[in-house]
Amino acid sequence: MKPNQTWPITKTNRRKELFQVRIQPTLRNQVREISHLTGQSLSSIAEEAFLDFIQKNRTGLRDQMSVKQESWTALLGRQS
Repeated sequence: MKPNQTWPITKTNRRKELFQVRIQPTLRNQVREISHLTGQSLSSIAEEAFLDFIQKNRTGLRDQMSVKQESWTALLGRQS
């Protein structure tokens, strides 16, 4: 086995570790602070954030699909 074949796994583990060590505690503290300031439950804050994330990604995906469709239409239009 070549040494570079294990690199992606190592890279993934480092990203996961970075998230767990640096980002996750910060997010957890921010959610607790928002919960305290707004009186919302932690689960409702998490649900809102998740739905917001899905909506933003859905919009981005629609935009990408629209661009691809326009590209195909332009390409096929030139061929006819």
